Amino acid sequence: MRRAGPVGSHRPVDQQRFDSAVVGLERRLVAFASDDARWARRRRMTMAEIGERTVVIDPRAGSTTESLWHGSEHPPRFVETADVDSWLDSIAAGRGVGTTAEATAHHHPRPGVTYRQIKDGPRIPVHLAWWRNDRPEGLPELIDAVTRLYENS
Repeated sequence: MRRAGPVGSHRPVDQQRFDSAVVGLERRLVAFASDDARWARRRRMTMAEIGERTVVIDPRAGSTTESLWHGSEHPPRFVETADVDSWLDSIAAGRGVGTTAEATAHHHPRPGVTYRQIKDGPRIPVHLAWWRNDRPEGLPELIDAVTRLYENS
């Protein structure tokens, strides 16, 4: 099914089929089980601390890859899931922790999962994408408006 207009994404855009613009950068958060004895009272973590844990990833839609720990002495062990729901279920069950864009905490709150900021986590670019051969009307204005929203957040 083809969408009529632009779509926001955190994933790299297929440049053969789509044009895109980066409209913002989101903070990277860590997600962990709310009853995690090591982290339950913490407000922020580091990438190195996350690397000491098993990291749950959703390779289909997630923004977490091994490259986040490139050059690290102790890269994490990774466990893959099939989608965001199984990603959240695995984290809530304590099978590992995850990193994600700030939007995930707003769009996917889950009992048993706590989100916290990663103080040295690289920001995640947010792309606005549209079909390469079907540029929507008013696109420059939309890009400007969405970019301003990110700048003011």
